[in-house]
Amino acid sequence: MVPKKRQKSKKDPGIPNNWPFKEELLNEVERQRQEAEEEKKKKKALNKKKKTTPKKTLVEEEVIENDLEKSEE
Repeated sequence: MVPKKRQKSKKDPGIPNNWPFKEELLNEVERQRQEAEEEKKKKKALNKKKKTTPKKTLVEEEVIENDLEKSEE
């Protein structure tokens, strides 16, 4: 048997230094990362809250989710 060759994935070349709006683009990327991280934390907190609360009806769970969303804003 001949081992299969793996294709190397191309690396992201990044943003060139002479890009006219480099700082703005970097700030936008950082903001998107932070938003994604916050969303992940919200989902984690919601799942944790669901696991710790006793089983309830679907209507009561929706009320809990709405309360969490309001409290995070």
